[in-house]
Amino acid sequence: MRYTNRLACHNKVALHASGVTVTNYGLISGDRHGITTDEGATLTNYGTVIGRNGSGFGSDVDGTVINHGTLTGAFSGLQPDSDGDGVDIDKIAHIENYGVIQGVGAGGVDKNGFANGSEGIASYGKLDGEHGSNGLTQRTKGTVLGADWLRPGQGSLER
Repeated sequence: MRYTNRLACHNKVALHASGVTVTNYGLISGDRHGITTDEGATLTNYGTVIGRNGSGFGSDVDGTVINHGTLTGAFSGLQPDSDGDGVDIDKIAHIENYGVIQGVGAGGVDKNGFANGSEGIASYGKLDGEHGSNGLTQRTKGTVLGADWLRPGQGSLER
C-alpha cells in the first residue's frame, strides 16, 4: 500500500494479512489507531500517522517501522480507557527513527487494571536496533517523546 494524500478513517488502517508493507507520504489519521495489524507489517513513513485514541502504529505480533516523518499516539478522551503510544509492538520490534515518534496522552486503566501510560515506543518483546540518543537500543537520528521509552518490566533490549 502506498498513501500519498490524506487518509482519515473512523477506526484505522487495519491490516489482516502477513507481509504487508505500508509506505506513507501523506496523512493517515484514525479515531483509534493510525495503523494496526494482528499479522505483522512494515511501515515506512515519510508523512504523518496519528492514532487519536490509541497508537500511531500498533502490532499484536512483530513489526518494523522506518520513520522519517511523525508518528503520534494520543488520548482524545472519547473512550474511558486508552493509551496513546507512538509505536506499540507486542513481539519483535525493529525501529529506525529519523523523525519524531511521540506518545502524547493516556487515560483510564489497561486490561490488568493498571493505569495506562503514554510511551513514544511500547514493546513487550525484543526491540532490535542500535543505541539512540537516549540510550534505548534503537536506531534513531530523530526524537522519541513520551512518558517512558518502554513499559517497565516488559521485553528486552538487545544490540
